[in-house]
Amino acid sequence: MEENSKGHRALLNPGEENELEVFGYHTQNLRRALCLIASTLTCGALPLVFYWRPQWRVWANCIPCPLQEADTVLLRTTLRCIHVQKIRYVWNTVEKQFQKVGLLEDSNSCYDIHHTFGLGLTSEEQEVRRLVCGPNAIEVEIQPIWKLLVKQVLNPFYVFQAFTLTLWLSQGYIEYSVAIIILSLISIVLSVYDLRQQSVKLHNLVEEHNKVQVTTIVKDKGLQEMESRLLVPGDILILPGKMSLPCDAVLIDGSCVVNEGMLTGYNTAKGDLVRSILYPRPLNFKLYSDAFKFMVFLACLGVVGFFYALGVYMYHGVPPRDTVSMSLLLLTVTVPPVLPAALTIGIVYAQKRLKKKQIFCISPQRINMCGQINLVCFDKTGTLTEDGLDLWGTVPTADNRFQEVHSFASGKALPWSPLCAAMASCHSLILLNGTIQGDPLDLKMFEGTAWSPVEAITVLRQFPFSSSLQRMSVMAHLTGEDHVHVYMKGAPEMVAQFCRTETGDNLQTAITVAKNSEMIPQSSQVIIVEANEPEEFAPASVTWQLVENQEPRREKNEICINIGNSSALDGGRGTNYHFAMSGKSYQVIFQHFNSLLPKILVNGTIFARMSPGQKSSLIEEFQKLKEGRAALVSSFGVFKYLTMYGIIQFIGTSLLYWQLQLFGNYQYLMQDVAITLMVCLTMSSTQAYPKLAPYRPAGQLLSPPLLLSVFLNSCFTCTVQICAFLSVKQQPWYCEVHRYTDCYLVNQSHFSTNVSLERTWNGNATLVPGSVLSFETTTLWPITTINCITAAFIFSKGKPFRKPIYTNHMFSFLLLSALGLTIFITFSDFQDIYRGMEDAVLQNRELWLLIKKEFGFYSKSQYRNWQKKLAEDPTWPPTNRIDYSGDSKNGAYINGGYESLEQIPKEKLEVERQTTEQHFWTRL
Repeated sequence: MEENSKGHRALLNPGEENELEVFGYHTQNLRRALCLIASTLTCGALPLVFYWRPQWRVWANCIPCPLQEADTVLLRTTLRCIHVQKIRYVWNTVEKQFQKVGLLEDSNSCYDIHHTFGLGLTSEEQEVRRLVCGPNAIEVEIQPIWKLLVKQVLNPFYVFQAFTLTLWLSQGYIEYSVAIIILSLISIVLSVYDLRQQSVKLHNLVEEHNKVQVTTIVKDKGLQEMESRLLVPGDILILPGKMSLPCDAVLIDGSCVVNEGMLTGYNTAKGDLVRSILYPRPLNFKLYSDAFKFMVFLACLGVVGFFYALGVYMYHGVPPRDTVSMSLLLLTVTVPPVLPAALTIGIVYAQKRLKKKQIFCISPQRINMCGQINLVCFDKTGTLTEDGLDLWGTVPTADNRFQEVHSFASGKALPWSPLCAAMASCHSLILLNGTIQGDPLDLKMFEGTAWSPVEAITVLRQFPFSSSLQRMSVMAHLTGEDHVHVYMKGAPEMVAQFCRTETGDNLQTAITVAKNSEMIPQSSQVIIVEANEPEEFAPASVTWQLVENQEPRREKNEICINIGNSSALDGGRGTNYHFAMSGKSYQVIFQHFNSLLPKILVNGTIFARMSPGQKSSLIEEFQKLKEGRAALVSSFGVFKYLTMYGIIQFIGTSLLYWQLQLFGNYQYLMQDVAITLMVCLTMSSTQAYPKLAPYRPAGQLLSPPLLLSVFLNSCFTCTVQICAFLSVKQQPWYCEVHRYTDCYLVNQSHFSTNVSLERTWNGNATLVPGSVLSFETTTLWPITTINCITAAFIFSKGKPFRKPIYTNHMFSFLLLSALGLTIFITFSDFQDIYRGMEDAVLQNRELWLLIKKEFGFYSKSQYRNWQKKLAEDPTWPPTNRIDYSGDSKNGAYINGGYESLEQIPKEKLEVERQTTEQHFWTRL
């Protein structure tokens, strides 16, 4: 170990692969005491930060010192080595950049490989390379459950959620807090379970490939058996015929069989598939940046409410402890703790629907992005690379014309011809232990010739199939002949280049297929883009050729739908054209006309005869063109509802704080559990609309339509609540409950467990039970509740992306039930309900009279009926006159409300039948 002059820093293992820098620190008691005090004052927040940044804990508690006095050390590697997604990169001091290790140099020629590495590596070279490159294994660690739990629990949102629930529990809001705790625990457990299961499955998948026994050639020891995880770049390994090993290797002797299916699509190096599962490509950051901005806005709104509550309660002289607790309570109202669970539930429902269609997703968070797809690439692959294909027939040629089709199903052998010789020799089949092995398609073609693997045709040289050349060929010698034949097979356009006459045009075929499949409307124009490589005296060139539409137009109404691919209008040459090009032309444009590429891709529809590398490049260019346009879609409704829910509660609670009041526990419980929690569990279960819409939904959370809907609903909510709050104060029966402690409301005899504020005669605010019962609270609670129900209904839009809301039976039932229950509680006249919901009795006589009048309800009381009749009689009461009975005697009045026919005397009943309505006046 080498020490510097100050003794604070030293080097471990200098000059070796594992060289480390050591820094010495000594714990200082004063610093440690200050950290303990800060940890207490921050309620454990500082230790949490130290958990996330361990070096900060050392810097805060310790001071630098010589290593011999150190009780804590920090280690730093001197090898500038980083691990990114299981790949090691080492800093190259010569080129001043990080370099990927574990690969042979691309500059090695076949001669270098044979003569430099042909004899293998020495043991010392293997050890050095093993230290630099690491093990030749895909190591998927199975993280312990406790570590997964800690990572989930220490998520910043869950930390804020724990703070919120702790505050609510201290205020006696137990029911909803327990419900959120249970829901969060279920969410955490399910997340940990999924992560654990995925880790175990992936570990088991790759572990079997890490323990393959291989034979290597060591320069100083000969053949050695070792596990494949100990291999290093440059090792020579021997694989027997029946052994398989996934690896990136160069074949220097012998032969191997490669399925032709790997020749199309994209090259996948060893471990890349596993890395793509472990480290999926990150989602577009704008998706979550918009959501984060929403959360920051709500948090800022909560901070404003915090200072507002602080000022109100300090103005009224409330004790500091109660002032802080009530201010923090308003701070936590704006950010709903159920938000992450609600967004996750929407993804779970979508994943469940996809699973029914046998569609699986290893990254469920990407499901939300599917609604923003505006470009789909169809790759016509698998035509000749699918397993299970059989040879149906061939079309021989003779005398420059096609002959009749030879069907192999008839059992007749293919007659001798150059085609038969090509089918028998132009392949990569081998004879291993008396059995022909190789590509299934090559095997079928060879069997179709009915030949046997004999030496009738000798293959002198084989040029294997190359995806870049799109062909393979062999040099063969037929027994009895003096000259050598060359047989070739491959892509039609590549073979056609070696023919004397060119026939056919695959790009034209692709255009025809595109029109028949309606990828290109029949009325649209097609422009072929043909680019040529630069020649000796001519630069690279691009030719634009308009394809004449030789097919008659179909007699039907064609509808051209703009899916957001361009902002120009159809018609003329706006967007009513499509580009078509080959892979060769694409490569030339990519290299020499890069500025033209975006213009072509905007309306590019057909890209034919492309190599795997060109396909990969094309997709990447399309992704660049469309970058930043994906966003959350299926969870927008829930997100907007929860935003409005927080704003609604914030406005209502802020108004009540002005009177030193707040909603009761069961009033909050009704809104939070019976409405919001149930809405979050059922809103996203609405099925997708069966017909795909020709346009996309809003692409961003911060788009003007979405912001406008939230803003207008917020303004409406604020206006309604303020009007109701001011209107109740104008009623003649209104009184401020907190100012008159000796005058309680009718239903205030049974105090609630809630604690609210009351002002005593000396002007100081004190806490008394039961003052939650107030006219303001009882007025605002049904309004805010109905606002929440209305917001849930408004943000559950159906067509064109989802089925109508009434098809979601559970969600509709819950909304109707919540609305009915709110109306029932508002208009009911039961003391037990008022007492349980902590509502005051409002004077709603005029409202009831209006309702009875509108719905035709009449009182059964004779007294009230006579009152109504007399009020409508203009001649009543009589003045300055004398009224006489019909017979001037035995005047009687029958009160139908108190007398029955059995109780009326016979003579009295007869008098009643003879008299008119004036008998009542006689009775009076």
